Amino acid sequence: LHPTTGSLRPVCYMQDLFIAPDYRRRGLARHLVKALAQKGKDEDWERIYWLAEDNNQGAQALYKDMGVRLDFSLHILPLQLLKNKS
Repeated sequence: LHPTTGSLRPVCYMQDLFIAPDYRRRGLARHLVKALAQKGKDEDWERIYWLAEDNNQGAQALYKDMGVRLDFSLHILPLQLLKNKS
């Protein structure tokens, strides 16, 4: 949960939703996301957001109906690389 420039209300970054392979395809992940969404509604958060790899078919199937997909690219700069090039 953190502040953002786009809203006075906090936003929640959902990171690493994981269901053990033996328990997948039982609706547990959907239930967890819905429970988090209810907590957010109860606490007046602006939104929940998350990342999912394009090739993660299970995650994509789950999330396709749960949120709005935005077309952004994610860029990272591993700072360890900069130390050696200074």
